[in-house]
Amino acid sequence: MIDILLEFLTDLRTAVRGLAKRPGYSIICLGTLTLGISTSIAMFAVIHAVILRPLPVLNQDRLVFVTKHPRNDRQVLPFSVAEQTAFGRLAG
Repeated sequence: MIDILLEFLTDLRTAVRGLAKRPGYSIICLGTLTLGISTSIAMFAVIHAVILRPLPVLNQDRLVFVTKHPRNDRQVLPFSVAEQTAFGRLAG
C-alpha cells in the first residue's frame, strides 16, 4: 500500500514539473478540463430537471393532453374559456 502511494506521489511530482515547464500548455489543459467538466454538470442538471424528476402533480398516470384541430388543417387552436370550463366540469 505504501509502495503505491509513493509511486503515485512520484508520478504527481513528475507531472507538476512537466506542467510547470510549459505554462501555456498547462493553461490549455486546465481550460479544456474545466470546460468539459462544467458542460457535463450543466447537461446533467438539465436532463435531471426535464426528464428524470417526476412531475409535481398527483396521479401522473391520469394526465392527458387535449388539442383542438379544425377539419383538414394541422393548425392547433386554443380553447375558449367556456370550453376550458366545460372540460373542467367533465374531469372533476
